[in-house]
Formats: sequence, structure tokens, C-alpha cells
Amino acid sequence: MSDGRAEPECAASWPAPVVRIITAGQATQVDQTFAAEVDGLIFVGEGDAYGLVEVHSPAVPVEHLHRLNDPALMDNFLTRLYCRARWRELTAEPANLSRHQLQLFHQRYKYLLMATHREQYQALGRMVASYTEPPAEFAQRYFPQLMEALRQLATRQTHTNVLQHLAGYLKRPLSAADKQQLHEVIQQYHTGLVPLAEPVDLLKGHFLRHPHSYITDQAYLYPYPEEIRLRHLF
Repeated sequence: MSDGRAEPECAASWPAPVVRIITAGQATQVDQTFAAEVDGLIFVGEGDAYGLVEVHSPAVPVEHLHRLNDPALMDNFLTRLYCRARWRELTAEPANLSRHQLQLFHQRYKYLLMATHREQYQALGRMVASYTEPPAEFAQRYFPQLMEALRQLATRQTHTNVLQHLAGYLKRPLSAADKQQLHEVIQQYHTGLVPLAEPVDLLKGHFLRHPHSYITDQAYLYPYPEEIRLRHLF
């Protein structure tokens, strides 16, 4: 960043996702063993095989190659791809998985869930807070639901709602002028005058200057590496 402040840990260290391209002929060969070793699948082909892969691999992000020309769809796919890569790192040793680790992981994706699927945002929050089985067992039913919720495309309205929630954490540290500017940029995004990157980058800059322990590592602000500039396109 231009002010010289260090980026959050979540933005400074990224896993290297494992992505495989599959054809219609290979779709029926995608089983749980294969899916467990990848972070994302890109489908090349026609017909129903694309949907078949999604059914058999609910915890693995799947997208059709031609749909990735859409910046919003690419953003969604990459968000899920890097979520999956982080999850595989976290659960590499299931026996050592703790309740606290699961809570922190879920916390990181809270505002992305709010943007993509409000009902699952609430339901998964209750699940993480109240599950009774061992963490490794809970993880197996939690993550496919998280992936399904994140697969939904956020709208301009739901993004605006999340942006306003995040801005609420800055009420005290920001000057009146900064708060007014932030409000105006969020409204400009809401009405389609500026892309999503405008309010998101403004929020990131404010949170770097005024760190907040709950917001700093939010995946909504840092869904994938910074050098992948997609949010300025929609």
C-alpha cells in the first residue's frame, strides 16, 4: 500500500490452489478421491456433464470455461477456489482440527456469506456455534454447505449491505469528511456509477490505518491475491 503499512496476514500469504481442467468424457471419473486432491475444476465441453461434476463434487468449486469470461463469475470462482485451498491447509491433519480453528475460519468468511446467501449466513453461524460432534466430523458437513452458499452470486444490493456493515466499524476513528466520502462512494457503487473495487479499496485503506481485529482478515476484503484485479470490472 502507498502508506507503507503492512497488509493483513491473510493478504500476505496465499496457498497455491490445485486446479484441473476436465472434459465431458472425464466428468464421470470425478469421484471423492479425485476431488479431495484439488481446489477447483474447470469444465470444457457441452451437455449435462458440467452439472454432473457439481453434484458429485459439492465441496469443490466447478465452473465452465466460457463462463469465466464474466468478471463477476470469475471473481466468484476464485473466491471459492482460494477458500477451498485454505480449507485443505486447515484440515490437512483432521485429528488436530480444533473448534477454535473452525470458528476462526468461519469468522473470516462471515461477510462473504452475508453477500452471497443471507439464509446460509445465519444457518451456518448457528451450526458453528452449537455443533456437538468432534470438529473433524463437523467439518465434513460444514464445508460443502459453505461452498454451496458461496456459489451464489452476490448482487449490487447485497454488496452494498455488506459495505455499509463494514463501514459501521469505522464510525469512531474516521473524521466526518472521511465518513461522508465513504458513504458517497458506497452509494455510487449502489447506483452503478463506480465498480466494486472503489468502495472495497477505500475500506481496506481505512482498516489498514485503523485496524480492527474482527475485520482485518475478512475474506470479503481479501478473497484472493491482490494482484488479481477483477473487482474494478464490475
